[in-house]
Amino acid sequence: MSKSSFPQRKSPRLHGYNYSASGAYFVTICTHQRQHPFGHITDGAMLRTQAGEIAAERWYALPEHHSGIELDAFIVMPNQVHGIMVVLGDAVGADNAGVVPTLGTVIGSYKSGVTRRIREALGVDNLLDRCVQRRSRHARPYSPARLIGLNGVIL
Repeated sequence: MSKSSFPQRKSPRLHGYNYSASGAYFVTICTHQRQHPFGHITDGAMLRTQAGEIAAERWYALPEHHSGIELDAFIVMPNQVHGIMVVLGDAVGADNAGVVPTLGTVIGSYKSGVTRRIREALGVDNLLDRCVQRRSRHARPYSPARLIGLNGVIL
């Protein structure tokens, strides 16, 4: 598939800006397809689900895992989180000694940590395993001819 056949979207990042530089960053992370896994609004108050509690817990735990950052304001909304993260120093050294993490590194760590903890809490991985096992029980016996599609591509 050529690069041009993928949907193109405008990058939300400021062109030419060094996101590994020290400073305060306002971060917004939206959920997949804007679903509302983190809670709902009732009578003007945000009521967090277990997933919303995990999102908040993991945010406040970031400085324990990444030295060189401080956290400021943070809020969990039904389908997104907003926070201010302060990167205290510039990334230094090729040997990783005293390296301050980049914004992208910390956010990637946060997102994967939240996803992992939510899946553990809800037993999603276990559910997927059971579905795969059940499905494979009803699958036809292994057949190489069935796996090879047009142009010899394995499906």
